[in-house]
Amino acid sequence: MENSLQVQEFEQITEKPAHEKNGWLMLGVIVLMVVASGALIACGTALLDRGEAFGALVACGILLLMATIFCAGGFKLLQPNEAYVLTLFGKYYGTIKRDGFFWVNPFCSAVNPAREMMIGSARKLSLKAMTLNNDKQKVN
Repeated sequence: MENSLQVQEFEQITEKPAHEKNGWLMLGVIVLMVVASGALIACGTALLDRGEAFGALVACGILLLMATIFCAGGFKLLQPNEAYVLTLFGKYYGTIKRDGFFWVNPFCSAVNPAREMMIGSARKLSLKAMTLNNDKQKVN
């Protein structure tokens, strides 16, 4: 009977800060990427009748626009007393506890270990102190 009940040892995971970037700086980079991809597409289509090399400009502009849309998925906004727990391909990547506007790797996904079983649960963790059991108190 003891052999059938095996004790699983869990790996101890220490909390570490995630590698986040300033969201406002990355928003500027994203805007510049959109402008650059638009310029590539516009120049390539205007000069398309001159040769094949300008068709490559259109293709590069479209690829840059698709990469820009993908990178825009990395923006995270945190209010005070909230946190994100980020995983990268199922492995723990880090935690963001500071409030603000951040950009993280778009491949990272936010998980909420406390509500993982609920469908449609929020991805942010609440850091607020909550009182679950509050016995009656005597008030004078």
